[in-house]
Amino acid sequence: MTATLLFGLFPIALLAAAVLRISTIAQSISITPFDPN
Repeated sequence: MTATLLFGLFPIALLAAAVLRISTIAQSISITPFDPN
């Protein structure tokens, strides 16, 4: 049961960590709108 719960939550935790990392990088870079030119 514990192993099943762990394997169930691991992808969610990994995804959440990736989203937080991307949002932090985006804020640090302060993304500007893409210039078509």
